[in-house]
Amino acid sequence: MSPVGIRQALHHLYTAALLLLFATGLLLAQPDLRGSLVGGYGREILDIHLWVGWVFLGLPLLALLLAARPLLRDLLRRLGPPDGITWRKVHIALTLAAGLVLAATGLVLWLDSGFPLAVSDVAVEVHEIVSYLVIAILGLHLVAARRKIAVRTREIVLREREPHFPFDLDDDLEDDLEDDHRDPLEEQRRPGGS
Repeated sequence: MSPVGIRQALHHLYTAALLLLFATGLLLAQPDLRGSLVGGYGREILDIHLWVGWVFLGLPLLALLLAARPLLRDLLRRLGPPDGITWRKVHIALTLAAGLVLAATGLVLWLDSGFPLAVSDVAVEVHEIVSYLVIAILGLHLVAARRKIAVRTREIVLREREPHFPFDLDDDLEDDLEDDHRDPLEEQRRPGGS
């Protein structure tokens, strides 16, 4: 798979993991909201959050294992000259930094008993703040990419064909009409008729 293909797959999987982490994290951080929406299930939501957190942590590592050098060249090309600071470069840098911070603080929270209470408390605060910042960045990303999203959506919609049904209702209707107009006596006169 090419670096661009890996980057695009990572983009989609990472976004799905991020949204699921945000949803489960919000329910964990807001017990009243969790109670009103799902009526509890705190432990199950935490388990989902932890498993998806491992996916969030593992996806970039897997991408690096598959194509570290080409991905790094691609990243340096996207962040490098000739143009100065652009939204795209800032967005990439913020995404990478936020991902690292969320992964690090998430690991601290997961290994809670291995760290002093002050470190865990700071990790909780940083994890929450960066989570909200990431969602804000995602919103800005969607606004900035709205034209590209619209073009790709149109391409997908226009590329789609009509759904294939195992039977064609029009043909079945015509067959039924032909059956209604057949002369039963004519069928009996034919060879092989009853």
